Amino acid sequence: MTREERVAMLKAVSEKVKAGEIKGVQAVSVLRKEYSIFNQCFLAAQEAPAGVFGGYQQWRSLGRKVKKGEHGYSIVFPMQKKEEDQRGLEEKPRFSCATVFHFDQTEEVEKEVGKEETV
Repeated sequence: MTREERVAMLKAVSEKVKAGEIKGVQAVSVLRKEYSIFNQCFLAAQEAPAGVFGGYQQWRSLGRKVKKGEHGYSIVFPMQKKEEDQRGLEEKPRFSCATVFHFDQTEEVEKEVGKEETV
């Protein structure tokens, strides 16, 4: 999706919010932090359900796995990039994308049952 298409999509969602068609998305990360308004709008534009979202490894750390064939939702997050120039080391802010999955797209990891020894 191009930048212009993303902007158009977010603008359409914004108009729906202003018109009262969308009351708001409650999207929370597995870290129990509410996503930014931008990411909540971004998730709403992707028609994500309200609920708890997490990255692949975040779900794994909680004993869950993403179901086979599931497609995630994109969010944007800030990060610092260290660059060295003539004046020395400088941190420049930038943004990157991540894929998150809804709780309903995950399932518990099956515990491997140890083989019983026969005597």
